[in-house]
Amino acid sequence: MPQIERNVFSAQELLDRQNLYASYFAKEMGDDFEKALVLYSGTDSPLSVREYEFINSAWIGPASTGLLTFLKKSIFHIKRFKQNRFVLIAGTPFQPLFLARAISLLVKHTSIQVSIHGEIKGIKLSPLKYHFLKSQIGKVSGIRFVSTVQREEFIKEIRIGNTPSVVSPVPIEVKQQKKASVKRSQVLGFVGRIHKERDPLLWVEIANELPEMKHVIIGAGPLELEMKSSLRDGDFYGLLERNELMDSWSGISVLLSTAPHESYGLSTREALLNGIPVVARNSAGSRELAEKFPELIKLFEEKNEAVLSIRYFNENPPDIEDFTKFRTWFIQEQENSLQNLAKLWHSI
Repeated sequence: MPQIERNVFSAQELLDRQNLYASYFAKEMGDDFEKALVLYSGTDSPLSVREYEFINSAWIGPASTGLLTFLKKSIFHIKRFKQNRFVLIAGTPFQPLFLARAISLLVKHTSIQVSIHGEIKGIKLSPLKYHFLKSQIGKVSGIRFVSTVQREEFIKEIRIGNTPSVVSPVPIEVKQQKKASVKRSQVLGFVGRIHKERDPLLWVEIANELPEMKHVIIGAGPLELEMKSSLRDGDFYGLLERNELMDSWSGISVLLSTAPHESYGLSTREALLNGIPVVARNSAGSRELAEKFPELIKLFEEKNEAVLSIRYFNENPPDIEDFTKFRTWFIQEQENSLQNLAKLWHSI
C-alpha cells in the first residue's frame, strides 16, 4: 500500500481492514495459515499499532518515498519469508499493480491479485492509467471487483479471458441497529473525500436549491475550501474517525451522492445501514443498489431530478422494515463475498 495518506480512510483503519481480510484467509487455510505481510508507506513514522492476530505490518517510509525505494524495501521484507510461493495483493490497478508486477519479476513463484474499485468509465478518463491496466490485466492471476455491474461493464471494455474474478466490496462493520426516530430533522448529508472524483461542487449546486434543509459535510480534501465558498450555508465537520462517523449518521436525514463513477458506494451503504435514504448519481454501484432496493435509493441524471427526489424522501421517509431487509441482505452478501475472496487467494 504505497502512499497510504492519499486514501480516504486513516492508515489505522486500513490496517484494521487488512486484518479482517486475513482472518477469512486464515479460516480458508486452516493449519497452513501464516500471518499476511502488509507493506505501506505514506505516514510520517511507523504506526504504533497493537499486535494483529492475522497480519504483520512493515513501514516502508514517509509520503516522499518513491516507487523504486518502495520496491527495494518490499523485496527485502518479502525475501525474509521462507515460502514456496507468494500471493501479492495489489490494492489498485495503478501504483500497487506496478509494484506487484516488478516484484513478481524479481521474486520467484509469485502470483498477483489486483483490486479494481472504480468504474471503467472513470478509469478511461486517464489514458495512461487505462492503457497500463489494459496491458497488465492479462499478467495477473486473479481480479477482485467491488460490484457485479462494475464487473460486467469492465469486461465489455477489457477482456480478462479465463482469469478468475470475484465480487467483494469493501467491508463495513455492521453495528447493532439503532431505533429510528419517528421523523428526523431535514438534513442533507455529504460523506466522503472532498475531491473531484466525488464532484462536490455539483453537490453544492443541488444543496443551494434546498434552502429549507440544513447541510452537513463530513470529510476533507483538496476541494474543501472551494466547496465552503460556494455553499450558502453548511456545517463542515472535517475527517472523522470511524466511531465519530457512526455517531454522526443520526444527524442526517438524506444522503446525497454526486460521484459520477462510483462502482461501490461505501457511504451509500453505510447510510442505508443507518436507516438513511439516498439520492445518488446514476453509476454502476448506485444502479445495482437501486435495482434491489428502489424504495431506499433514487437515482438522478439532472440536478432537478435530485432536488425532487430529496424533497420526496423528506415528505415520505421509507419504512424501517425496508431498511431491515437491506441490512439482512447486506450482512449475508458481505460474509459470502469475503469468503469468496479468501478462496480466490487460496486458488491462485
